[in-house]
Amino acid sequence: MQPYYQTPLDFISRHEPALNVMWQYYNDLARKFWFSPFTRRVHARPWDRIPGDRFLWMDFDLEIVAGTFILAFSSIFFIGWNSHFPTDFEKWAWRAASMYMMFFGVVGCVWMGLWSWILLPQKRIAQGYDMSISEESLRHPGRQWAEKLLHWRGALPSGTRFQHVENPGSQQPIFSQPIQSGNINGLRRFLGKTHNLSTDRDPHFDAPISFLVGTSVLCVLYVCFRIYVLTEDIVGLRSMPSDAYQTVNWLSFIPHV
Repeated sequence: MQPYYQTPLDFISRHEPALNVMWQYYNDLARKFWFSPFTRRVHARPWDRIPGDRFLWMDFDLEIVAGTFILAFSSIFFIGWNSHFPTDFEKWAWRAASMYMMFFGVVGCVWMGLWSWILLPQKRIAQGYDMSISEESLRHPGRQWAEKLLHWRGALPSGTRFQHVENPGSQQPIFSQPIQSGNINGLRRFLGKTHNLSTDRDPHFDAPISFLVGTSVLCVLYVCFRIYVLTEDIVGLRSMPSDAYQTVNWLSFIPHV
């Protein structure tokens, strides 16, 4: 039996999507330096409340709906593609920002879906952690892909299954490791301390380095382009086209006899 980190019912419904893993990582990182402006940390165990900024797991059909709204929002910036800009630099910067917004929407959806459905479950299985009952009921593709990939790489002998092993001398369980990782050097020890900043080092909030770096790069670029768009909305007012000062005849837009 694995220890719980939120409630004793973790084994039933504990299922952290990739988006929530990264969001909680950034929250924990902010607390290390300052404080989290979005939520208060839950100190009670088991939890006595559910934080309001948690991204809950969605079925695949709902993710398709959410992705549609994300792409629709990302396409809004193309409306200003041929708008008036004070300088050519600002015009091309707006176009570059518009293209990245769409790129971020498409790649971000695929990226998070890949980690949620395949790569994060694969990592948890490789570490020996059992999936919750809700994950198993969804016939999670990550478990199947993980075992097939490990067998294909030769890291897992044919017929080998992941098993949970209890350590009688400790309150924390240990898990069998089917992958031979060798000696852990100083760099790996450092990375092992920085990619999971959650309380009690909850394994469900463990962010692999590749996931952490890739997501951070995508988000930093998004923030830069988004700041430019918001800034251009204001500084662009310094040079408006002449028709912007014409009085609008609103009656011409209202059907009337």
